Amino acid sequence: MMRKIAMFLLMAVTLCGCTGETFETVDDESLQSVMQPQRQVNVATEDGAVLIDGIDGRLYLCDGYDISLQVFPSGDLGKTIKSLTGFDREDLTVVETKEQGMDRYTCVWASAGLYGDTAGRLVIFDDGIYHYTIAIMAAAEDAAALQPCWNQILESVTFS
Repeated sequence: MMRKIAMFLLMAVTLCGCTGETFETVDDESLQSVMQPQRQVNVATEDGAVLIDGIDGRLYLCDGYDISLQVFPSGDLGKTIKSLTGFDREDLTVVETKEQGMDRYTCVWASAGLYGDTAGRLVIFDDGIYHYTIAIMAAAEDAAALQPCWNQILESVTFS
């Protein structure tokens, strides 16, 4: 009997909640987003490139390679890299520089796929609010020959 009373008292004590002050946190992230609108990434493409304009960004189908332009929320660079390359940031060599007043991150990767091996090059511009991304992909055997063309594309990046 004494054991039952002790268990009842123990349960009653643990079920009693402590009341205290309630705090509300305030985050200014949405205010920053309103203050700085999302910009559009522009690149020079070859003549005859087919543009597919979608909700998530733009895709250019060029002769032997594809260019994907997308915008992600800033903050988690690793998440942006993983969503575009399939690799964790730690598994790639990411070079960080400054360009056009923003942080610029560049990396390359290769992957095996259903229709053959592919190689890609990724550039991310981070303005603190958004990640502006340019991903260029081609068949792995063609990627080396396409590097001069890819360099011209990545040198032509502008924002509007």
